[in-house]
Amino acid sequence: MYGTKISVGPNGLPWVINKKGRVHSLNSKDQWVMTYTRRKAVEIAVGPTNEVWILSGAITNKKGKTDYKIYKVANGRMQQVVGKALKIAVGRDGEPWILMSNNKIYRR
Repeated sequence: MYGTKISVGPNGLPWVINKKGRVHSLNSKDQWVMTYTRRKAVEIAVGPTNEVWILSGAITNKKGKTDYKIYKVANGRMQQVVGKALKIAVGRDGEPWILMSNNKIYRR
């Protein structure tokens, strides 16, 4: 597996975004499993109970700065949630923290 972004879950197994923007996870049988994505993923973060958050789908504002739509992976599929971000991380409670293109940081 080759990747451009990586995050590791609490079980020690990685989630990877490849160069095509597809999301893959390594399962306990050492097999790569692809998560369904309609759009190219650009960022990924995995929380303490394996909640997976992905950024995808560019949104460019009038100043030319780009943020991305926020998705949560559920049942192997990406489900869009309210908000946008440039970067994402997950806190110990499983909720994401986001950095926006205006350099502001929020807890989603």
